Amino acid sequence: MRGPALPRQGVPLSSGERRLLGALLLAGLGLRLAIAWLPVAVLLEKTLPDDAFYYFAIARNLAQGRGASVDGLTPTNGFHPLWAVLLVPAFRWAPGLDLPIHLALTVAAFLDTATGWLLFRTVRRAGGRYLGAVLACFLYLFHPAVLFQAANGLETALAVFLWAGFFCTYLEVRGREALAPWFGLGLLGGVMVLGRTDSAFLVAFVALDLALRRRAKAAPALGVLALGAVVPLVPWLAWNRVVMGTWLQSSGVAIPYVYHAHFRQALAGGTPFLSALAGTLGAAVGSGLVAFAQVAGVGAIGWATAWGGTFFYRARLRRGASRAVLDAARPFWVTGAAALALLAFHVLCPSFPTLLSFVTLS
Repeated sequence: MRGPALPRQGVPLSSGERRLLGALLLAGLGLRLAIAWLPVAVLLEKTLPDDAFYYFAIARNLAQGRGASVDGLTPTNGFHPLWAVLLVPAFRWAPGLDLPIHLALTVAAFLDTATGWLLFRTVRRAGGRYLGAVLACFLYLFHPAVLFQAANGLETALAVFLWAGFFCTYLEVRGREALAPWFGLGLLGGVMVLGRTDSAFLVAFVALDLALRRRAKAAPALGVLALGAVVPLVPWLAWNRVVMGTWLQSSGVAIPYVYHAHFRQALAGGTPFLSALAGTLGAAVGSGLVAFAQVAGVGAIGWATAWGGTFFYRARLRRGASRAVLDAARPFWVTGAAALALLAFHVLCPSFPTLLSFVTLS
């Protein structure tokens, strides 16, 4: 009689395992808070880009009743709404110019630490052992790039937290036939898109995975998943349409406009059509391809190591357990494919690849 192929996610942790996990989470949070409370002058040099101050200005104007605006006069939708709303209390009640920024980064620190815990839960939920789960948590919590991007003042920490939470929940819902869990997953997906619009890639690949697995029987679950995802988005989309006259965020069309203007200017200056097109595409895609090669290269090494380890470990498992290992790993194609699609979108479309893409892909 064969024993269980993989440990069950529901097996409770021992007191020692809980202490180790808690120590890692506290240490990761401590590092993030230490960065969040550095002098703003240091943060400006090390972590805060210009775009963070667009968020800060929008949050301050929302807090003062001036609406979603950078200058307090002109409405804008060039931001991801959930992060801006989360910042409003800090800019409403915290005095001074620097304290709200520190509080905003503190919120990001807690969210990013929670992402480390979600990674632990994800590995355990997929059937992974405690050592693998705690290693995944450790690698995320103490990765230097993640540490500093969590303190960039943008929606990065929130978006990655929601990405991790959505996928972890998906692993729980994936095998269920009832429709209510899929509606709940859709609601979470809609909130995730409010956190960052291009997180819709993950919702799309979850839907694709559902369709591939259930085929003709997937329609009801797909329908309630889509309905749940739309519900949180309706107020934001309606506001965009009524106030801004468009369904799209202005930040989604601003950069393409710059490249279109570059192309038209080159033509007006007498540059041959193909040369102007090549120059514009090179400017739009060139830097992105460099970043893609760097990040995808690191990612490829990680995937190769993971899969190599899986097949090496397979030879040491009892009969039948190797299939369970591969079955447990199968859902992870969803988040890997979604991250690669997100990164490819930012590279191949006339836009700049975002650091969020890189953090998520890692």
